[in-house]
Amino acid sequence: MNADRVHALRVLAVIAAAAGMIATAGCTGDDDGGTGPDGLAVTRTLLVEHGRLPVWVDEESFLFTYAVETGDDGLYLSDLEGASTELYSGVNNNDHQPAPGGERVAFSTPELDGGVRIVNLTTNPPTSMMLYEGGRAPSWLDHDTVVLENGLGQFGVVDLANPGVFNEYGDGNFPVGDGSGQRIAFLFNPPQSSGMDLRWIDAGTMEINQLTSLVGTDAVWNPSEPVLYVSRLTDGTLSDVIEVGTSQANDVTVLLSGATRPSVSADGVHLFADRLETGLRSGIHYYNLQTSRHEVITGAARPAAAPSGTRLLAEQSDGIYLLEFE
Repeated sequence: MNADRVHALRVLAVIAAAAGMIATAGCTGDDDGGTGPDGLAVTRTLLVEHGRLPVWVDEESFLFTYAVETGDDGLYLSDLEGASTELYSGVNNNDHQPAPGGERVAFSTPELDGGVRIVNLTTNPPTSMMLYEGGRAPSWLDHDTVVLENGLGQFGVVDLANPGVFNEYGDGNFPVGDGSGQRIAFLFNPPQSSGMDLRWIDAGTMEINQLTSLVGTDAVWNPSEPVLYVSRLTDGTLSDVIEVGTSQANDVTVLLSGATRPSVSADGVHLFADRLETGLRSGIHYYNLQTSRHEVITGAARPAAAPSGTRLLAEQSDGIYLLEFE
Protein backbone atom coordinates (compact mmCIF):
# COMPACT_ATOMS: atom_id res chain seq x y z
CA MET A 1 0.00 0.00 0.00
CA ASN A 2 1.56 3.35 -1.03
CA ALA A 3 2.13 6.29 1.35
CA ASP A 4 -0.58 8.49 -0.19
CA ARG A 5 -3.15 5.72 0.20
CA VAL A 6 -2.15 5.18 3.86
CA HIS A 7 -2.41 8.92 4.54
CA ALA A 8 -5.86 9.06 2.91
CA LEU A 9 -7.10 6.21 5.07
CA ARG A 10 -5.83 7.93 8.21
CA VAL A 11 -7.62 11.17 7.34
CA LEU A 12 -10.84 9.27 6.62
CA ALA A 13 -10.50 7.52 9.97
CA VAL A 14 -10.33 10.90 11.75
CA ILE A 15 -13.49 12.06 9.95
CA ALA A 16 -15.27 8.79 10.71
CA ALA A 17 -14.28 9.00 14.36
CA ALA A 18 -15.75 12.49 14.62
CA ALA A 19 -18.98 11.33 12.98
CA GLY A 20 -19.06 8.26 15.19
CA MET A 21 -18.80 10.33 18.35
CA ILE A 22 -21.83 12.31 17.25
CA ALA A 23 -23.80 9.25 16.23
CA THR A 24 -23.31 7.48 19.55
CA ALA A 25 -24.58 10.49 21.48
CA GLY A 26 -28.03 9.70 20.17
CA CYS A 27 -31.34 11.24 21.09
CA THR A 28 -32.83 10.74 24.51
CA GLY A 29 -36.52 11.05 23.75
CA ASP A 30 -39.46 13.30 22.92
CA ASP A 31 -39.51 16.99 23.73
CA ASP A 32 -42.14 18.53 25.99
CA GLY A 33 -45.42 18.54 24.10
CA GLY A 34 -43.76 18.68 20.68
CA THR A 35 -42.87 22.38 21.00
CA GLY A 36 -39.32 23.57 20.33
CA PRO A 37 -37.45 26.42 22.08
CA ASP A 38 -38.94 28.96 19.67
CA GLY A 39 -42.49 27.69 20.11
CA LEU A 40 -42.56 25.53 16.98
CA ALA A 41 -45.45 23.05 17.19
CA VAL A 42 -44.51 19.68 15.69
CA THR A 43 -46.90 16.78 15.05
CA ARG A 44 -45.12 13.45 15.60
CA THR A 45 -46.37 10.06 14.38
CA LEU A 46 -44.51 6.84 15.21
CA LEU A 47 -44.16 4.79 12.01
CA VAL A 48 -41.62 2.05 12.79
CA GLU A 49 -40.83 0.98 16.33
CA HIS A 50 -37.06 0.46 16.78
CA GLY A 51 -36.52 1.70 13.20
CA ARG A 52 -33.39 3.56 12.17
CA LEU A 53 -31.83 5.39 9.18
CA PRO A 54 -34.95 6.45 7.23
CA VAL A 55 -34.55 7.59 3.61
CA TRP A 56 -37.50 8.74 1.48
CA VAL A 57 -38.22 6.90 -1.77
CA ASP A 58 -41.20 9.06 -2.78
CA GLU A 59 -43.93 11.08 -1.04
CA GLU A 60 -45.53 7.97 0.45
CA SER A 61 -42.73 5.47 1.16
CA PHE A 62 -39.28 5.22 2.69
CA LEU A 63 -36.37 2.86 3.31
CA PHE A 64 -35.16 1.94 6.78
CA THR A 65 -33.22 -0.54 8.89
CA TYR A 66 -33.73 -1.69 12.46
CA ALA A 67 -31.67 -0.79 15.52
CA VAL A 68 -28.67 -3.05 16.11
CA GLU A 69 -30.06 -4.34 19.41
CA THR A 70 -33.04 -5.93 17.63
CA GLY A 71 -30.73 -8.39 15.84
CA ASP A 72 -32.48 -7.69 12.52
CA ASP A 73 -29.90 -6.79 9.84
CA GLY A 74 -32.26 -6.39 6.89
CA LEU A 75 -33.24 -3.48 4.67
CA TYR A 76 -36.94 -2.59 4.50
CA LEU A 77 -39.45 -0.47 2.60
CA SER A 78 -42.38 1.08 4.48
CA ASP A 79 -45.38 3.26 3.67
CA LEU A 80 -46.62 6.06 5.91
CA GLU A 81 -49.08 3.70 7.57
CA GLY A 82 -46.19 1.62 8.90
CA ALA A 83 -46.74 -1.39 6.57
CA SER A 84 -43.29 -2.69 5.62
CA THR A 85 -41.70 -5.09 3.12
CA GLU A 86 -38.29 -6.72 3.50
CA LEU A 87 -36.03 -5.87 0.56
CA TYR A 88 -32.86 -7.64 1.68
CA SER A 89 -32.43 -10.01 4.62
CA GLY A 90 -28.64 -9.91 5.04
CA VAL A 91 -26.21 -7.51 6.64
CA ASN A 92 -25.81 -4.24 4.75
CA ASN A 93 -23.70 -1.11 5.14
CA ASN A 94 -26.60 1.26 5.91
CA ASP A 95 -25.85 3.29 2.76
CA HIS A 96 -29.17 2.71 0.97
CA GLN A 97 -29.99 5.24 -1.74
CA PRO A 98 -33.11 5.32 -3.97
CA ALA A 99 -32.85 6.18 -7.66
CA PRO A 100 -34.12 9.66 -8.66
CA GLY A 101 -37.47 8.22 -9.79
CA GLY A 102 -37.81 5.89 -6.81
CA GLU A 103 -38.03 2.75 -8.92
CA ARG A 104 -34.79 1.18 -7.65
CA VAL A 105 -32.58 1.16 -4.56
CA ALA A 106 -28.78 0.85 -4.38
CA PHE A 107 -26.91 -0.28 -1.27
CA SER A 108 -23.75 -2.17 -0.37
CA THR A 109 -23.02 -5.28 1.69
CA PRO A 110 -19.91 -6.04 3.76
CA GLU A 111 -19.69 -9.81 3.30
CA LEU A 112 -16.59 -11.38 1.75
CA ASP A 113 -18.53 -11.66 -1.51
CA GLY A 114 -20.25 -8.32 -0.91
CA GLY A 115 -20.56 -5.27 -3.08
CA VAL A 116 -23.17 -2.88 -4.43
CA ARG A 117 -26.60 -4.43 -4.95
CA ILE A 118 -29.72 -3.11 -6.68
CA VAL A 119 -33.31 -3.81 -5.65
CA ASN A 120 -35.99 -3.27 -8.30
CA LEU A 121 -39.09 -1.88 -6.56
CA THR A 122 -41.30 -2.17 -9.66
CA THR A 123 -41.52 -5.96 -9.46
CA ASN A 124 -43.78 -7.87 -7.08
CA PRO A 125 -42.08 -8.96 -4.94
CA PRO A 126 -39.05 -6.67 -5.31
CA THR A 127 -36.05 -8.38 -6.92
CA SER A 128 -32.36 -7.99 -6.06
CA MET A 129 -29.17 -8.30 -8.11
CA MET A 130 -25.44 -7.75 -7.61
CA LEU A 131 -24.29 -4.72 -9.58
CA TYR A 132 -20.59 -4.63 -8.70
CA GLU A 133 -18.66 -6.98 -6.39
CA GLY A 134 -16.42 -5.18 -3.92
CA GLY A 135 -18.13 -1.84 -4.50
CA ARG A 136 -19.37 0.48 -1.76
CA ALA A 137 -20.76 3.96 -1.04
CA PRO A 138 -23.31 3.96 -3.90
CA SER A 139 -25.29 6.94 -5.15
CA TRP A 140 -27.08 7.70 -8.42
CA LEU A 141 -25.71 9.67 -11.35
CA ASP A 142 -29.06 9.27 -13.13
CA HIS A 143 -31.92 6.76 -13.27
CA ASP A 144 -29.77 4.02 -14.84
CA THR A 145 -26.23 4.72 -13.62
CA VAL A 146 -24.75 4.16 -10.17
CA VAL A 147 -21.72 6.01 -8.81
CA LEU A 148 -19.57 4.01 -6.38
CA GLU A 149 -16.13 3.29 -4.93
CA ASN A 150 -14.36 0.16 -6.16
CA GLY A 151 -12.76 -0.56 -2.78
CA LEU A 152 -9.26 0.33 -4.05
CA GLY A 153 -9.40 4.10 -3.65
CA GLN A 154 -10.99 4.89 -7.02
CA PHE A 155 -14.53 5.96 -7.87
CA GLY A 156 -16.50 5.59 -11.07
CA VAL A 157 -19.83 4.48 -12.49
CA VAL A 158 -21.56 1.22 -13.35
CA ASP A 159 -24.48 1.15 -15.78
CA LEU A 160 -27.40 -1.07 -14.85
CA ALA A 161 -27.27 -2.49 -18.36
CA ASN A 162 -23.68 -3.69 -17.81
CA PRO A 163 -23.33 -5.08 -14.25
CA GLY A 164 -19.73 -5.68 -13.19
CA VAL A 165 -18.25 -3.18 -15.67
CA PHE A 166 -16.60 -0.37 -13.68
CA ASN A 167 -15.87 2.86 -15.56
CA GLU A 168 -13.18 4.57 -13.48
CA TYR A 169 -13.20 8.35 -13.07
CA GLY A 170 -10.17 8.71 -10.79
CA ASP A 171 -8.93 8.60 -7.21
CA GLY A 172 -11.40 9.64 -4.54
CA ASN A 173 -13.82 8.60 -1.82
CA PHE A 174 -17.50 9.04 -1.00
CA PRO A 175 -18.66 9.97 -4.51
CA VAL A 176 -22.12 11.55 -4.77
CA GLY A 177 -23.98 11.76 -8.08
CA ASP A 178 -26.31 14.70 -8.62
CA GLY A 179 -29.12 12.53 -10.04
CA SER A 180 -29.25 14.49 -13.30
CA GLY A 181 -26.36 12.73 -15.02
CA GLN A 182 -24.11 15.79 -15.01
CA ARG A 183 -21.97 16.00 -11.86
CA ILE A 184 -20.27 13.85 -9.24
CA ALA A 185 -18.93 15.30 -5.99
CA PHE A 186 -16.17 13.40 -4.19
CA LEU A 187 -13.51 13.68 -1.51
CA PHE A 188 -9.84 13.69 -2.39
CA ASN A 189 -6.81 13.59 -0.12
CA PRO A 190 -3.92 15.76 -1.39
CA PRO A 191 -0.38 14.72 -0.38
CA GLN A 192 0.68 16.10 3.00
CA SER A 193 -2.81 17.46 3.67
CA SER A 194 -4.48 17.34 7.08
CA GLY A 195 -7.95 16.93 5.61
CA MET A 196 -10.00 15.98 2.59
CA ASP A 197 -10.75 18.28 -0.35
CA LEU A 198 -14.26 18.48 -1.75
CA ARG A 199 -14.19 18.34 -5.55
CA TRP A 200 -16.61 17.68 -8.37
CA ILE A 201 -16.18 16.17 -11.80
CA ASP A 202 -18.18 16.90 -14.93
CA ALA A 203 -19.55 13.50 -15.99
CA GLY A 204 -19.43 14.52 -19.64
CA THR A 205 -16.09 16.29 -20.04
CA MET A 206 -14.31 14.61 -17.06
CA GLU A 207 -13.09 18.06 -15.95
CA ILE A 208 -12.29 18.10 -12.21
CA ASN A 209 -13.04 21.20 -10.13
CA GLN A 210 -11.69 22.02 -6.66
CA LEU A 211 -14.35 23.40 -4.27
CA THR A 212 -13.17 23.59 -0.64
CA SER A 213 -11.26 21.66 2.04
CA LEU A 214 -11.67 20.16 5.50
CA VAL A 215 -15.18 18.77 5.11
CA GLY A 216 -17.09 15.72 6.34
CA THR A 217 -18.34 12.71 4.41
CA ASP A 218 -22.00 13.81 4.27
CA ALA A 219 -22.17 15.98 1.12
CA VAL A 220 -25.56 16.18 -0.63
CA TRP A 221 -26.61 17.94 -3.83
CA ASN A 222 -29.48 20.38 -4.09
CA PRO A 223 -31.72 18.58 -6.63
CA SER A 224 -32.80 21.83 -8.28
CA GLU A 225 -29.46 23.64 -8.70
CA PRO A 226 -25.70 22.86 -8.81
CA VAL A 227 -25.07 23.51 -5.11
CA LEU A 228 -23.76 21.20 -2.39
CA TYR A 229 -24.38 21.07 1.36
CA VAL A 230 -21.77 19.46 3.61
CA SER A 231 -20.37 19.51 7.14
CA ARG A 232 -17.23 21.53 7.75
CA LEU A 233 -14.49 20.35 10.11
CA THR A 234 -12.78 22.60 12.64
CA ASP A 235 -9.85 21.09 14.54
CA GLY A 236 -10.91 17.66 13.33
CA THR A 237 -14.47 18.01 14.64
CA LEU A 238 -17.66 18.48 12.63
CA SER A 239 -18.91 22.00 13.31
CA ASP A 240 -21.13 23.69 10.68
CA VAL A 241 -23.21 22.92 7.62
CA ILE A 242 -22.03 24.98 4.67
CA GLU A 243 -23.42 25.69 1.22
CA VAL A 244 -20.84 25.21 -1.53
CA GLY A 245 -21.29 26.69 -4.98
CA THR A 246 -19.77 24.86 -7.96
CA SER A 247 -18.99 27.74 -10.33
CA GLN A 248 -15.69 28.62 -8.60
CA ALA A 249 -13.42 27.48 -5.78
CA ASN A 250 -14.14 28.48 -2.16
CA ASP A 251 -17.67 29.73 -2.87
CA VAL A 252 -18.72 28.83 0.68
CA THR A 253 -21.53 30.13 2.91
CA VAL A 254 -22.19 28.97 6.47
CA LEU A 255 -25.89 28.11 6.68
CA LEU A 256 -26.11 26.41 10.08
CA SER A 257 -23.66 26.72 12.94
CA GLY A 258 -23.37 23.67 15.15
CA ALA A 259 -24.77 21.22 12.60
CA THR A 260 -23.97 18.07 10.65
CA ARG A 261 -25.50 15.50 8.29
CA PRO A 262 -27.57 17.78 6.01
CA SER A 263 -30.66 16.53 4.15
CA VAL A 264 -32.41 18.58 1.46
CA SER A 265 -35.89 18.13 -0.03
CA ALA A 266 -36.34 17.04 -3.65
CA ASP A 267 -37.80 20.45 -4.51
CA GLY A 268 -34.62 22.14 -3.24
CA VAL A 269 -36.42 24.33 -0.69
CA HIS A 270 -36.14 22.67 2.72
CA LEU A 271 -32.89 21.78 4.49
CA PHE A 272 -32.62 19.77 7.70
CA ALA A 273 -29.52 18.83 9.69
CA ASP A 274 -28.56 17.34 13.03
CA ARG A 275 -28.03 20.05 15.65
CA LEU A 276 -24.83 19.91 17.70
CA GLU A 277 -24.08 21.26 21.15
CA THR A 278 -20.60 20.62 22.60
CA GLY A 279 -20.09 18.01 19.89
CA LEU A 280 -23.24 15.99 20.68
CA ARG A 281 -26.55 15.79 18.85
CA SER A 282 -29.28 17.91 20.44
CA GLY A 283 -32.18 18.06 18.01
CA ILE A 284 -32.66 19.09 14.39
CA HIS A 285 -32.10 22.32 12.50
CA TYR A 286 -34.64 23.38 9.87
CA TYR A 287 -33.62 25.99 7.29
CA ASN A 288 -35.71 27.31 4.40
CA LEU A 289 -33.35 27.87 1.47
CA GLN A 290 -35.67 30.44 -0.11
CA THR A 291 -36.72 32.56 2.88
CA SER A 292 -33.85 31.81 5.35
CA ARG A 293 -36.40 30.79 8.00
CA HIS A 294 -34.63 28.87 10.76
CA GLU A 295 -36.27 26.63 13.37
CA VAL A 296 -35.10 24.03 15.88
CA ILE A 297 -36.88 20.71 16.46
CA THR A 298 -35.95 19.05 19.73
CA GLY A 299 -36.15 15.41 20.79
CA ALA A 300 -35.24 13.93 17.40
CA ALA A 301 -32.19 13.20 15.24
CA ARG A 302 -30.97 11.96 11.84
CA PRO A 303 -33.46 13.95 9.74
CA ALA A 304 -34.55 12.88 6.27
CA ALA A 305 -36.21 15.74 4.37
CA ALA A 306 -39.48 14.82 2.66
CA PRO A 307 -39.59 15.34 -1.11
CA SER A 308 -41.60 18.54 -0.48
CA GLY A 309 -43.13 20.53 2.35
CA THR A 310 -42.28 21.05 6.02
CA ARG A 311 -42.22 17.43 7.05
CA LEU A 312 -39.46 14.93 7.63
CA LEU A 313 -38.63 11.49 8.91
CA ALA A 314 -36.42 11.33 11.98
CA GLU A 315 -35.24 9.01 14.71
CA GLN A 316 -36.45 9.29 18.28
CA SER A 317 -35.47 6.99 21.12
CA ASP A 318 -38.17 4.41 20.30
CA GLY A 319 -38.17 4.43 16.50
CA ILE A 320 -38.80 6.36 13.28
CA TYR A 321 -41.29 9.21 13.37
CA LEU A 322 -42.99 11.36 10.77
CA LEU A 323 -42.62 14.99 11.91
CA GLU A 324 -44.83 17.72 10.45
CA PHE A 325 -45.06 21.46 11.15
CA GLU A 326 -46.33 24.67 9.56
